Amino acid sequence: MNGCQRGIYASIVAALLVATTPAHAEVAPFYSRNLNPFIHIFGLPATEGATLAPAGRVDTKLVLDFVNNSTQKTNGTEQVVMDGETWRANIVVRYLWRPGIEVGIDLPYVYHTSGIFDNFIEGWHDFFGLSNRERDQFESNKLDYTYTHSGSPPFSITQSRHGIGDIRLSTAVQLYRDSGPEPRRAVALRAGLKLPTGDPDMLLGSGGMDISLSVNASDNRLFGHPDWTVFGVLGLLALGDSEVLPNLQRDVVMFGSAGLGWEATRTID
Repeated sequence: MNGCQRGIYASIVAALLVATTPAHAEVAPFYSRNLNPFIHIFGLPATEGATLAPAGRVDTKLVLDFVNNSTQKTNGTEQVVMDGETWRANIVVRYLWRPGIEVGIDLPYVYHTSGIFDNFIEGWHDFFGLSNRERDQFESNKLDYTYTHSGSPPFSITQSRHGIGDIRLSTAVQLYRDSGPEPRRAVALRAGLKLPTGDPDMLLGSGGMDISLSVNASDNRLFGHPDWTVFGVLGLLALGDSEVLPNLQRDVVMFGSAGLGWEATRTID
């Protein structure tokens, strides 16, 4: 969640666990992404691990992310209003095309809606003594994603919108991985091409092609302990010509993330 978002960010990942995995496999990061309605349209990749898909089968998962936004900010000649919910269902497919080379595709479906969780979140805040000061500015369960900036036409969505998002093609190369039955360290080079398949007028896509390149690394024996994994990502994103607020777009941005994973049991990370 970035600084201009206040609300709940939840990521639900559904996957099948294979019983033949090593006793202490790498704990992969959750496949989550930034769902700020004005950021998700670009090709910023979700966090992925440093090991490639297993040989001999297609690795698939269904990921459902949602964010509940309720914030309004004004800074000089710039104003952003984000009140509503964004849901993103993503079918993620990865396949080891050749030894050390992975190919993949992400097929997203995006839904901007007035939502159903405003009252629940406000009640949650009241129960734990948390502030609803920003949420009190808005009527419950309404949609308003609006951005205005002097010198640029405003962009606004106040009615529910849904449809196919920007499809993303990806590939990865295993740069390094320890040998042995339980490898410890791994490094992968990952690249992605985001296609302009989502409608920019409905904030489902940017209208341009984006290219990402990142280095992903992991160590699944943190401090020599077999239940802990540390992972990190550092990369660059080159953005194509966006149809959403094009005057404010940068050409290249840097991104990164880092995290810890704990293998609590054979089936729970």
